[in-house]
Amino acid sequence: MLDPVEPRNRTSAAKSWSELSTSSRLVIGIAAVAFVLYVVTGIIQAVNSDAAEPDTQPAPQATTPPPTQGQGVYDNLPFEYGSIIPAETDCELLQEIFDVADNAHSGRIDAGDLDGARAFTRVMTAADHRMEQVGCYG
Repeated sequence: MLDPVEPRNRTSAAKSWSELSTSSRLVIGIAAVAFVLYVVTGIIQAVNSDAAEPDTQPAPQATTPPPTQGQGVYDNLPFEYGSIIPAETDCELLQEIFDVADNAHSGRIDAGDLDGARAFTRVMTAADHRMEQVGCYG
């Protein structure tokens, strides 16, 4: 039986943390961080693969009628864009609105939703018009 007062004899492979050199501790620390990142990445991928399964309910569609003749470029925009774009002066935000609308437009085209794609085309047109008014291109 081991005497609790006497330390056990250790081999060189079974050193305590305090007996390891700084470089050995660094290597072990890096390996531990890499392992944790590997596990977390695996969990994220598993969650995302579950989220990637199609829902049984269709996504909401942007249902705005096409603009009639005489309406301004900011009229008849989906969601809140009709009030946001005309008041905005920040070129970066206007460009972001344009980019989001461009991505949504592509998604609607891919989904076969031409009315939704047209709505986002109007958003892109309005954002582009406002960027020109504000002087973002110049």
